[in-house]
Amino acid sequence: MSKAIQDMKAESYESGRADERRHMSKAIQNMKAESYESGRAEGEKEGQKKGALDAVVGLVRDGLIGITDAAAHAGVSEDELRRTLAQD
Repeated sequence: MSKAIQDMKAESYESGRADERRHMSKAIQNMKAESYESGRAEGEKEGQKKGALDAVVGLVRDGLIGITDAAAHAGVSEDELRRTLAQD
């Protein structure tokens, strides 16, 4: 095989490898972005739940709302609300 043909094959191979690396890099970037968004959304949801729970804890302690209603409003079980009240 001539040197020119060998060089062309090597160049074609390297070009393909570079394209492959670019595609892989883009796929990794996309996965990172999706993971970040998923984690952010999950953290936001947990923060909202904690905020609602904290709000009703104060209302229960002040005697303004019962445990059953408070748990329903915060979206937690009565047991979880009781555990939270016991911790604070």
